[in-house]
Amino acid sequence: MNFLSHYYFDQQAHDSNFVLGLVLPDLTKNFNKTWNIHPHKFHDKLSADQSLLSIYKGWQKHLMVDKYFHSSTFFKNETDKVKEVITPLLVGTQVRPFILAHIGLELILDSLLIETQKIDVAKFYTHLKQADRSILLNYLSINNILEPATFFSFYDKFVENQYLFSYTDYQKLVYALNRICYGVWGTHFTEETKEELQQVLTTYKDTLIDHFMKIFDEIESKI
Repeated sequence: MNFLSHYYFDQQAHDSNFVLGLVLPDLTKNFNKTWNIHPHKFHDKLSADQSLLSIYKGWQKHLMVDKYFHSSTFFKNETDKVKEVITPLLVGTQVRPFILAHIGLELILDSLLIETQKIDVAKFYTHLKQADRSILLNYLSINNILEPATFFSFYDKFVENQYLFSYTDYQKLVYALNRICYGVWGTHFTEETKEELQQVLTTYKDTLIDHFMKIFDEIESKI
């Protein structure tokens, strides 16, 4: 699941460090894919401080939600549907349709949470602004990340730009997918492909909107 989908399950939380932990696995991986962070190996050190423990608990919650999501029938069925409509648009590129469908579905779920007003995006960003930077720095250091302060330029830009608000605009959602594809496969979509992707994903979203909450209800019943 993507950032807002993870936040959905704990949007009533008051602890900003915990909310940071909910999305930190994806934030750190987006910043540096070589960072292999396994906080369970440092549980004793992280549990010695309540603020560090809050980030750790959020991190573990993230892993739990992703496990339930990726093993669900919903994920399999809906990813297959997205893959079916985007595959013809990717012929001749290095982009793997399943991976792009996986990412696209997660972004669409975030967009639907915003569109149907199931989540307060501004509150999400407020939590990230309020999270304790010194604690975050310590958390990364304990996890054997060298030069952890380099993460803050990326983190501050993420918080400042607040681009998650734009996910209801499918032109911008496709732009986000295009950036991801360039980062993974080193390829950009043509303008024609961007327009076609925008059309098919918008059409798909309209078929999903009436039942997308089923996966959130299913996961919530398990956590």
